[in-house]
Amino acid sequence: EKGQKELSIGLELECFLPDLGPVIGQQLLPLDKRDDLFPLVADCLSRKLLEVDAAGSHRCRARAEANMAPLPLPGFPESSDGFPQSSERRVSAEAMDWGRLWTATQDGSIQPEGPNPLPVEIVSKRMRFQEFDVTLFCDVIHALRSPPLCAATNESTGLHVHLGRYPNFFSVEEVAAILKAYLRFEPVINSLLLPVTRQKNRFCRDLREVLARAKGLGDTATDKV
Repeated sequence: EKGQKELSIGLELECFLPDLGPVIGQQLLPLDKRDDLFPLVADCLSRKLLEVDAAGSHRCRARAEANMAPLPLPGFPESSDGFPQSSERRVSAEAMDWGRLWTATQDGSIQPEGPNPLPVEIVSKRMRFQEFDVTLFCDVIHALRSPPLCAATNESTGLHVHLGRYPNFFSVEEVAAILKAYLRFEPVINSLLLPVTRQKNRFCRDLREVLARAKGLGDTATDKV
């Protein structure tokens, strides 16, 4: 439990909006480039999150309601370890907000479908394993799948989970221990979590093969190397 409290977690949700029409709506300001669309998506998602919070009706929120932290005061203060003190529900499209707020950004690996689609990556704020972070994650998913966003997925999209320690990183010894443990269980992890369509993807290369080729140890390495 102590080790879990020291961990930080970040999520990247890859998806696409099948039709931008309902999102843009009556937008009259000129959009000079594609990047101008992401603030619109962020604003729409922020408004949907407020609606979801007010309704509080979907199932995955239930167990965390009693432990929800209050919304922050203006200025979004952070605790001494750099983590937001509560579940801020505004989504941003600004790089300066990465780690501090949930953000909407582009992703070139997504192959969207639909009449007027837009690929979107939703990046979480820096989180710990806390109830209000779990609740906000559930709310983001619910809001994304609801109109007018109606976010969808296909074989080109994925969910990336980043574990770390903030503000201090792992020691060299801890990194080595994590690497060895991952190498030992990598085949099992891949079989359980990695879709067949991603198993030969250049972004999901087998770590054993990468290390083996880099060190000239043949096609297969082990956790004992």
